[in-house]
Formats: sequence, C-alpha cells, structure tokens
Amino acid sequence: MIWFQTEKPIARHLLPIQGSRGFTLIEMVLVIAILGIITSIALPKYFGVMHEAKYKMAQAAVAEGHARVNLWGGCQYMKNGDWPTIDEYVEAADTIGRYAGNFTISYKRQDEKTLKISAEGKEWTSFKGSEASLQITPPGHSGD
Repeated sequence: MIWFQTEKPIARHLLPIQGSRGFTLIEMVLVIAILGIITSIALPKYFGVMHEAKYKMAQAAVAEGHARVNLWGGCQYMKNGDWPTIDEYVEAADTIGRYAGNFTISYKRQDEKTLKISAEGKEWTSFKGSEASLQITPPGHSGD
C-alpha cells in the first residue's frame, strides 16, 4: 500500500483566507433596500409599457379589420356594381374575417353610414382584456 504525504491539509480551501471578511448585516440590508427601490421604479414602467404594447396590437387588429372591410366592399362593388349596405357588411363578418392573430374582430352597425370595427383579445391569450375600436364610413357610403 502506498501512502501520500502532503504538507497542506486537504480541506485548506474551506478555511477563511487571511485578511478577508464577509459582508456585514448592514451592507446586506442596504443592497436589498437598493434592489427594492430599483424594482419599485422599474416594475410600474414595465407594466405600463406592456399595457401600451397590447393596446397597439389591438389597434393593429382594428386596422386589419378596416382593410378587410375595404377589400370586401370593393370586391362586392366589382362583382355586383353596387356598394354593400352597412347591414351587408355586418352580415358578411364571417366572410370578411372575425379573427386577427390573438384578437377577435366584430363589426356593428352604428347608423346608415357608419360601421364600428372592434378588436378584443381572445380569452386564452395574454391579450385578454385588451381592446380597441374604430368607427368608419365604408366605401360607397360617404357621398350618399
């Protein structure tokens, strides 16, 4: 059997280094307090930016719905020679398209010449509760 001799204890790395010291309780409390202050400033800003981004996404879905209304109305005009009525736009919602990404688009009649396009975040997404709307005069109804 062979025995090895060492001049240093095996667990020397567990002993404190000469001249070093740990953090005091006050230093630890100060670091935690500073982190708390930074967090209290940053988190509300972060959530505000997230809310604004979700609203902008809802506005984009409404803009997509508006473009779809214009496209569908133009196609109907080319096909039939007449612009669709507001009620025909509402009835054609499935054809025009009810979904845009994480949003559901709805089309509602406001009056004889005005259509309201709304976008609402789908139930199972992080956009739930985000919504935007726009009232438009579809093609063929502005000069009637």
